[in-house]
Amino acid sequence: MPEACVAQRAFSANQIPWQLLRQRSEAEASGCSTRLSERWQPQESIRTFSPLDGQVARRQNRVTAFGAFYDSTLDRYADMALYMGLLVYYSVNGRTAYVVLSAVATAGSVMVSYTRARAESLIPQCKVGFMERPERLVLLIIGGLWPGNRMPQVLWVIAVVSTITVIHRIMYTWQETRAGRTLPGIKLSM
Repeated sequence: MPEACVAQRAFSANQIPWQLLRQRSEAEASGCSTRLSERWQPQESIRTFSPLDGQVARRQNRVTAFGAFYDSTLDRYADMALYMGLLVYYSVNGRTAYVVLSAVATAGSVMVSYTRARAESLIPQCKVGFMERPERLVLLIIGGLWPGNRMPQVLWVIAVVSTITVIHRIMYTWQETRAGRTLPGIKLSM
């Protein structure tokens, strides 16, 4: 039986992230986690369950505007959990430059999401740029799984390309608002 079918019977779409967090906490408390699973489980959990809540909502015909907002908000928390893990890891190991790099990559990731959300409060769409959440997650998984500690290179790519994406979104939004292609009710002043 596919995962989505099992989840559909067991949980509503909004319960899936909380159930995942509860199961992870129980595994930690019982000492069931091994060092390897502590390192990879967040990425595996996100890859497996992040798209699942939307699928469950669609199958149950319970897609709502709040559900989309809620899912997006929890996705940001999941992203930050990965970056916080890297910040703590590099901090504990005395790698100050990598702490800073992780913080810059974190800021870039947050700003990619923020600039799109803020732009789309002014203009119909702002899907320009490359470093969206799926690309960042794939890169983080590759950085974690690739032999020989490739995470610093991954963080550099995320930091640089996220910043380029943010700049692209700023320029695109400026062009769209300047051309008058705004949402109804948005007043322009030049």
